[in-house]
Amino acid sequence: MNAYKDTAKKYLARFAKPARKNMKLTQDKIAEKLRITSRSYGALERGEGGFSTPTLLLFLGLLSDDEILDVVKGFQKEVDRAENSGAE
Repeated sequence: MNAYKDTAKKYLARFAKPARKNMKLTQDKIAEKLRITSRSYGALERGEGGFSTPTLLLFLGLLSDDEILDVVKGFQKEVDRAENSGAE
Protein backbone atom coordinates (compact mmCIF):
# COMPACT_ATOMS: atom_id res chain seq x y z
CA MET A 1 0.00 0.00 0.00
CA ASN A 2 2.93 2.39 0.58
CA ALA A 3 3.66 2.34 -3.14
CA TYR A 4 0.34 4.08 -3.66
CA LYS A 5 1.17 6.91 -1.24
CA ASP A 6 3.53 8.58 -3.71
CA THR A 7 1.07 8.03 -6.55
CA ALA A 8 -1.69 9.61 -4.47
CA LYS A 9 0.49 12.54 -3.44
CA LYS A 10 1.49 13.33 -7.03
CA TYR A 11 -2.01 12.79 -8.38
CA LEU A 12 -3.70 15.01 -5.80
CA ALA A 13 -1.05 17.70 -6.24
CA ARG A 14 -1.93 17.90 -9.95
CA PHE A 15 -5.63 18.07 -9.12
CA ALA A 16 -5.54 20.49 -6.17
CA LYS A 17 -4.46 23.72 -7.87
CA PRO A 18 -6.93 23.60 -10.79
CA ALA A 19 -9.71 22.66 -8.36
CA ARG A 20 -8.81 25.59 -6.08
CA LYS A 21 -8.66 28.00 -9.03
CA ASN A 22 -12.03 26.70 -10.25
CA MET A 23 -13.47 27.50 -6.80
CA LYS A 24 -11.89 30.98 -7.09
CA LEU A 25 -10.10 30.56 -3.77
CA THR A 26 -6.67 31.71 -2.72
CA GLN A 27 -4.31 29.29 -1.04
CA ASP A 28 -5.03 31.09 2.23
CA LYS A 29 -8.79 30.67 1.87
CA ILE A 30 -8.73 27.01 0.91
CA ALA A 31 -6.24 26.29 3.70
CA GLU A 32 -8.68 27.89 6.12
CA LYS A 33 -11.50 25.69 4.81
CA LEU A 34 -9.27 22.62 5.15
CA ARG A 35 -8.20 23.63 8.69
CA ILE A 36 -4.51 23.62 7.76
CA THR A 37 -1.90 26.34 7.35
CA SER A 38 -1.35 28.11 4.04
CA ARG A 39 2.19 26.78 4.08
CA SER A 40 0.91 23.20 4.39
CA TYR A 41 -1.56 23.73 1.57
CA GLY A 42 1.16 25.18 -0.66
CA ALA A 43 3.23 22.06 0.00
CA LEU A 44 0.24 19.93 -1.03
CA GLU A 45 -0.07 21.75 -4.35
CA ARG A 46 3.66 21.34 -5.00
CA GLY A 47 3.50 17.63 -4.17
CA GLU A 48 5.83 18.09 -1.21
CA GLY A 49 3.26 16.91 1.29
CA GLY A 50 0.31 14.60 1.24
CA PHE A 51 -3.29 15.05 2.25
CA SER A 52 -4.11 13.60 5.66
CA THR A 53 -7.36 11.66 5.73
CA PRO A 54 -9.31 14.50 7.44
CA THR A 55 -7.85 17.08 5.03
CA LEU A 56 -8.69 14.91 2.02
CA LEU A 57 -12.27 14.46 3.24
CA LEU A 58 -12.65 18.21 3.79
CA PHE A 59 -11.20 18.84 0.33
CA LEU A 60 -13.59 16.37 -1.29
CA GLY A 61 -16.44 18.08 0.58
CA LEU A 62 -15.66 21.28 -1.34
CA LEU A 63 -16.09 19.53 -4.70
CA SER A 64 -19.18 18.70 -6.73
CA ASP A 65 -20.31 15.08 -6.94
CA ASP A 66 -18.94 14.84 -10.48
CA GLU A 67 -15.57 16.24 -9.41
CA ILE A 68 -15.36 13.76 -6.54
CA LEU A 69 -16.04 10.92 -8.93
CA ASP A 70 -13.39 12.29 -11.31
CA VAL A 71 -10.83 12.35 -8.48
CA VAL A 72 -11.56 8.80 -7.39
CA LYS A 73 -11.80 7.30 -10.89
CA GLY A 74 -8.72 9.24 -12.03
CA PHE A 75 -6.69 7.89 -9.13
CA GLN A 76 -7.81 4.36 -9.95
CA LYS A 77 -6.56 4.89 -13.51
CA GLU A 78 -3.22 6.17 -12.19
CA VAL A 79 -2.82 3.07 -10.04
CA ASP A 80 -3.78 0.77 -12.91
CA ARG A 81 -1.35 2.55 -15.24
CA ALA A 82 1.49 2.31 -12.68
CA GLU A 83 0.82 -1.39 -12.10
CA ASN A 84 0.66 -2.14 -15.83
CA SER A 85 3.85 -0.23 -16.62
CA GLY A 86 5.67 -2.08 -13.84
CA ALA A 87 4.57 -5.45 -15.21
CA GLU A 88 6.21 -4.94 -18.59
